[in-house]
Amino acid sequence: MNWRTVGILFVMVVLLGAVVYLMSQEEGDDGTGVDPDATAIPSAIPQENLVQDVTIVDVQRLEVTRLEDDFQVAFTQDENSGWFQVVPTETMVISATMNSNVTRIVNMTSQSTLSADANPLSVYGLDNPQYEIVLVARRGDNNVRFTFTIGNQTPTGDRYYAQKQGDPRIHVLLSSTVDSLTALLDERPIPTPTPETAETG
Repeated sequence: MNWRTVGILFVMVVLLGAVVYLMSQEEGDDGTGVDPDATAIPSAIPQENLVQDVTIVDVQRLEVTRLEDDFQVAFTQDENSGWFQVVPTETMVISATMNSNVTRIVNMTSQSTLSADANPLSVYGLDNPQYEIVLVARRGDNNVRFTFTIGNQTPTGDRYYAQKQGDPRIHVLLSSTVDSLTALLDERPIPTPTPETAETG
């Protein structure tokens, strides 16, 4: 076998490899109309803070709603940084616990961001979301409202798909952040009366 024959065989192998690669790219769609990579979680995209220019002292109100039955809890912070539940009943709550939860949402970041037109919202559970989380904060002389809808968990089970009102993109949030906030629906941080307070009350 001479060098010319070797050269021809090498070119043929390269061309065959290119054809196989192009065919595999064209077959990427599995026929469902859903891009299989669109729900993957890209690791190279930098995290994005979803609640910008807000500190915990700026927060006026936190609302969490379970959309299935429209059950809502809401909390407000007074000028002395004390927290109170105002929905479904009015009562004082443990401010340290509320500060911990509010800090989570103030520092909430999108772990990754997916294009709005990559898939239908139903792929992420955002056509019929599970929860709505609202944060109202003071900014200068006005209040700004941040609203998030929460859809399904990701395939790994440690994150949720979400949308921010006014932003058509799909954001991926840590489950620990979402679960902490939605837990307020069933376990509100209401102080347990001590025998002394029960007697004086």
